[in-house]
Amino acid sequence: MDHRVAIKRKEKAQAKGWEPLEVLVLAQSWIDISEDATIRKDQTHDRFWIRVLHRFHKGMNSGEYRSKYQVYSKWGKMNKEVMLFNDLYTNMKRQWKSGESDDVILRKALKVYQKENAKAFKFLEVWNFVKDNKKWQNSKTSDEHIDSGSKHIKTSESDHTTSDVRVQFNLKRR
Repeated sequence: MDHRVAIKRKEKAQAKGWEPLEVLVLAQSWIDISEDATIRKDQTHDRFWIRVLHRFHKGMNSGEYRSKYQVYSKWGKMNKEVMLFNDLYTNMKRQWKSGESDDVILRKALKVYQKENAKAFKFLEVWNFVKDNKKWQNSKTSDEHIDSGSKHIKTSESDHTTSDVRVQFNLKRR
């Protein structure tokens, strides 16, 4: 058996579940690293995810307890679900009916998601956090959201906003 496969299996067996704050910190970490204008395209897939991992641990402020594989894997799974939900919500919003608020559309989208996927959408806070971020919106049309930070779309520091006050977790750029 390949040594890397054995390590991944061991990490998976030892992994603890992801807390809601962890997934928000992971989303913020991915956005921060993917928007880093000083590095831009000059990083490999591995280097990108190592930087996301370090930013994640810094944001959690509890030492190094997740591996690069765990962070990469969680982002891939989480981002896939968030993108599916976002597509559903966006399509429903395009079909907006007079008198329907964003909350009504959101509740409808959550019901449809659950019906179509046989499970509730569990990343609503992450979706609320990333949905208006230009980097995340732009990444949906490429494999960048999962595979690499090497494709970079330059954004300015002023484009980076956090709408949810609860997500202020010491990930300020230094």
